[in-house]
Amino acid sequence: MGRVDIITGTLGKALGGASGGYTAARKEVVEWLRQRSRPYLFSNSLAPAIVAASIKVLEMVEEGADLRDRLWANAPSVPRKNDRGRLHAGRRRPRHHSGDAG
Repeated sequence: MGRVDIITGTLGKALGGASGGYTAARKEVVEWLRQRSRPYLFSNSLAPAIVAASIKVLEMVEEGADLRDRLWANAPSVPRKNDRGRLHAGRRRPRHHSGDAG
């Protein structure tokens, strides 16, 4: 009790890859998961570009607080710049589609 046996996480939206994930646990647990999940491991492979992007993002996270500090320092200027029309992020209202395109 009081100890986490399995840790899982996503490499999806948080890291910009939109797919992938990881599981961390004791060696025996990971080996058991590999054996039981074998059909899924090889049928849902990641695209090489997603793997490369995820590795790059993790490298950026490892750089430390510098990038995060810059982000927080720049964040207040975003609404001001947007109010002046200097930032264009697309339409304000999402488009909704229904039915066939043809």
